[in-house]
Amino acid sequence: MIRFITCFLAALLCAAPALNAQKPRSSLVVRMDDGQPLTVAVNNRYFNKTGTRLTVGDVLGKRPYLQVYRFRPYADGKGGKAELVFSGKIKIERRGTYEVIVHPGNRSVSVGQRRILPQEQPLSPGAYEQEQIITLSKPAGEAEKAPWLQTLLNQMADKVKDSDKLRIARSGLPPSLTTIEAGFICDAILFEDNKLHFLKEVHSKIADPENFSHLKDRLGEAGSRDELERWLQSQE
Repeated sequence: MIRFITCFLAALLCAAPALNAQKPRSSLVVRMDDGQPLTVAVNNRYFNKTGTRLTVGDVLGKRPYLQVYRFRPYADGKGGKAELVFSGKIKIERRGTYEVIVHPGNRSVSVGQRRILPQEQPLSPGAYEQEQIITLSKPAGEAEKAPWLQTLLNQMADKVKDSDKLRIARSGLPPSLTTIEAGFICDAILFEDNKLHFLKEVHSKIADPENFSHLKDRLGEAGSRDELERWLQSQE
C-alpha cells in the first residue's frame, strides 16, 4: 500500500507541469492613460523591459497579480527610476487578450477585452506593429533578471540553511538595487525573522525608497509587517 501511494504521488508530481502547460493562457497589453513609459511585474515576476506599451503573454489564471511602475530614465541613459503606480489583482478570462489602462492619478486600472481579428493570433508582431508595442513573449516564469541578481539567487538556492542564504544575500548586493530586486531576494529567504533583518539592512541601498514600504507584502505575518512599518517610521 505504501509503495502504491508513493508511486501515485510521484506520478501526480510528474503530471503537474504538463497539466499546467495545457491550461489556457491570456495576454495583457498594458499602458498608462497619459502615455508615459512603464515597466511591469505579473504574478511577482518582473520583466526587465520598458516602453509606452508592454504586452505580456502566457498569463495563467483569471486573477493575475499585476504591478505597474512608472519609469523615468536617468539623464545618462543608464537605468532609471521606477515608481509603483498600481498594485493588485485584475479580473480576466482565460484565453483572451486584454487591454489594461493604468490611471496613476488614482492608482487604478481599466481592463477590457481586446478584439483580435480572426486571421490574427494574440502576440503576433504584425497585429501590433502600428502601435509600437514591445512584446514580451517569454512566459511569466521565465521573466528576465539582471545577471548579478540571477547569479545571487542561484547561489542562495544551492544552500540548505537559511543562515547561509542570508549570508550570501548580504555579501552579494550591489551598491544600489530596486525594490523589485530586493523583493526577489527576500522571497528566496525562508524564515520570517531573516526576511525582516534583510529588509532593514537593505533599506539604505534602495534606489527607489518611495516604494520600499511595498516590500512589507513579502512578509507572511501581520506582526512582521507591522514591525517593518514601525521601523520605517523611526527612520524618517
